[in-house]
Amino acid sequence: MGKVKKRMMTRGLDPESIAASTGTKPFERRFPRTFVKEEKKEEEDSDKSEEDLFKQNAAASGLMRETAIWAHIDKTKKELDRLNKLAARIAKDALGLHPPPESMLRNGGHVLLCVVGDTEVNSIAIGSQKQAGSVIGLNCFMKSLRDKRLELNQGSNPPVIVLSEVMPGDWNTVIDVEKVYYVRGSPLILADLHRVSFLNARSIVV
Repeated sequence: MGKVKKRMMTRGLDPESIAASTGTKPFERRFPRTFVKEEKKEEEDSDKSEEDLFKQNAAASGLMRETAIWAHIDKTKKELDRLNKLAARIAKDALGLHPPPESMLRNGGHVLLCVVGDTEVNSIAIGSQKQAGSVIGLNCFMKSLRDKRLELNQGSNPPVIVLSEVMPGDWNTVIDVEKVYYVRGSPLILADLHRVSFLNARSIVV
């Protein structure tokens, strides 16, 4: 590099002026071009690796967000399916489409829960939004009745029939429990009591 510069000066040429006119950068005028190229290559490789790392992080972050969104959608769909099944079952019970089996009524051994309240079917106006009665604590009743210790001691899991003029307000809390049935009727009417085979009941709870 020094010899080239000296040769140019002997010919009356200014190396700095020539370098400026050719667009050579100042640091390229002081160092050999091989070192400059290597330094520029290292900078380019470093920039490229940082860019690749940024892209990888962005892709990973996007994948995580997408996974979380799909998981939330799947969870919401399952919850909606559960609520739809619950609503369909309540509608069936209200219409009497899920009655206790005839064989169970003949054989007996069931628990009859008679709900006597101040809400009567005749008192509900046509088109009224009130289609259920009061909350009567069905969930607590069934938890105690389905206690595993009780089942081990007595070796049974008795069916339960709820006899009420209107569906209890907390019927949805026991709708998934096995062998629980709702029958629309009044415990004060003998015909309705015969419909649920009260004479063959294991026990009657009022």
